[in-house]
Amino acid sequence: MTKVRKTIAEQLQSEIQTVAEPTVVSNEPVQSNPETLKPKTPKPAFQIGKKAMTLYFLPEVSKQLKQIALDGDITLHEVMKEAINDLFIKYRKPPIA
Repeated sequence: MTKVRKTIAEQLQSEIQTVAEPTVVSNEPVQSNPETLKPKTPKPAFQIGKKAMTLYFLPEVSKQLKQIALDGDITLHEVMKEAINDLFIKYRKPPIA
């Protein structure tokens, strides 16, 4: 006896039909536990009260900034702080970085 194979579409359709629908246990809002909202690892002291900013540049920009930090024996963070403060001064804003 020859076994008839299902087409891919038939297999997918049968899998879709077997997926259980989600059940609603309660319509009441979930109470958040403040303990579960805390990050798993504490932030370092220098990050507390600060906001992260991500920028995208060409790899050559990253390499050049790292080289400036290396040449000056300072961190990349210090290089960026100096650059941002210089920009603030240029636009007559207080250097707060």
